[in-house]
Amino acid sequence: MKNDSLTSSGYFLSPTINETNNDIRLTNYNETSSDIRKITPYFESMNTAQSQIAAVAKWFLHKESMSNKKLQKVCYYAYAWFLVFFNDIESFSGNLNSLSRSGFQAWVHGPVSPELYALYREYGWNNIPIVEDPPVFSEDVIDLFEQVWNTYGKFSADQLERLTHKELPWQDARKGLSPDEPSTRKIDDLVIFNYYSKMMAG
Repeated sequence: MKNDSLTSSGYFLSPTINETNNDIRLTNYNETSSDIRKITPYFESMNTAQSQIAAVAKWFLHKESMSNKKLQKVCYYAYAWFLVFFNDIESFSGNLNSLSRSGFQAWVHGPVSPELYALYREYGWNNIPIVEDPPVFSEDVIDLFEQVWNTYGKFSADQLERLTHKELPWQDARKGLSPDEPSTRKIDDLVIFNYYSKMMAG
């Protein structure tokens, strides 16, 4: 299978800040090459019962020290876009390749990985220290993470929270709940896949 680099593909929407209300809006969409869909799934020969999300978090913590809340949101977008670009809907058999078996839950403040929350909860609202040595991933996965960071890393935790609140996957999992009602409902991977795939398709 063709294994093109993802770096120059420009497959993300570009969030911008509305200075009036400090809000984030998605603009300037660039289409991506269809070849990305044909990349061999990264974890197809690995034991996917073991979550990779902790390693993903450490990769982003190598970029900068940040709060648990911001880390959760950046990792969520890495998780979401990984679903889109490392799965082929034409050969979909009911199981999607993902970065975490436990996935993300629809908490009050946006998508949260329970595993990451437990791992870093001791820091509370304080920043988690920077990681000196990032975990090793394949070139294609690193290219994906770089795109995620370049797109979402410039925003604050609160801005990213508001952005996820505007998107269908979190909203769908929160149906019937009051705004401040705790929940451990998992955000459905197929909903994530379909939503961000449609964004990519314009």
